[in-house]
Amino acid sequence: MVNEHPMDLVVRVAFEKVRASKNNYTGIIMGADTMIAHGNSLYGKPECEMDALNMLKRLSGKKHMAITACVLFDVDTSHWRCCIDYATVSFRHTEISELNDYIKAHHPIDKAGGYGIQDSPSFIDKICGDYYTVMGLPINRLLKIFSCYGIVK
Repeated sequence: MVNEHPMDLVVRVAFEKVRASKNNYTGIIMGADTMIAHGNSLYGKPECEMDALNMLKRLSGKKHMAITACVLFDVDTSHWRCCIDYATVSFRHTEISELNDYIKAHHPIDKAGGYGIQDSPSFIDKICGDYYTVMGLPINRLLKIFSCYGIVK
């Protein structure tokens, strides 16, 4: 949906990933999705390196939100659980040549917003929130759900 709130969208996409798989597996199935929200724009995974460059140029010198949702489905009990988290990421103003160097070195086509926090990009100035949420798995929130299943204590 065009007017869908970013947090609703990321939950819906994670839910759809689980729904597409739940008939083929047993146990607990997890789907996760991450989106980058800046102003009225949402960024998922870039389609190509030029798309990644355009995303990074638009985010250069600005703050944005990295939003990640995880949806879990217990096939045995038909029980759903969900967690969502977000972090604010600040980029410093970055020259196009530096962005191109990053893209060539890390090929971030599979990363929302065209960057991977785990690559330690030089253009990231500050993160307010959970590093792992930006990475694409809000582990601190997810561990609470795992404890309900007895996966962790």
